[in-house]
Amino acid sequence: RIHELVPGGSKVLVTKENFAEFKRRYSEFYTEKLVEKEFSSFMEGFNEVIDPKSISLLQPGELEKIIIGLDEFDFAVIKATTTYNGYTKDARIIRDFWAIVEGYNYAYKKKLLQFITGNDRLPVAGSKALKLTIIRNGR
Repeated sequence: RIHELVPGGSKVLVTKENFAEFKRRYSEFYTEKLVEKEFSSFMEGFNEVIDPKSISLLQPGELEKIIIGLDEFDFAVIKATTTYNGYTKDARIIRDFWAIVEGYNYAYKKKLLQFITGNDRLPVAGSKALKLTIIRNGR
C-alpha cells in the first residue's frame, strides 16, 4: 500500500534538497497518521478510566511514571522491607542471597526484579512498595 506524504508524492524523487522535508513528513506519518485509529481508540478508553482534567495536572514525566512505573530501584530498601517465612534475616542462605544481589550490576538487578515481580519496573511508590517475602520450601 502506498501512502503519499505530499499530494502526488509517489511521483516525487527524494533528493538531497528535499530529504529533510521527506524525513520530517515520514516521521510525522509514522508516529501520528499510521497509528491514528489505534491511538484514538486507546485514548477513548483511557479517558473513560481516568478523568482528562486530572491528567492535565500532571507533568509528562509524572504521567509516564504512573503508567509504566519507576526505572530506578534500591535493593537496600527492598532488602530492608523483605519478610521471611521459614527463615530469619540472619540465616546463612539469606545473607548469601543478599550478598549475591548486592554484587549484581544494574542490568542483573533489573532482571532479578523482573523475575520477582513480572515487571522490570517498580510501581510509582518505589522500592518500599515492593513487598517481597522469601519462603522456605521443603525440609
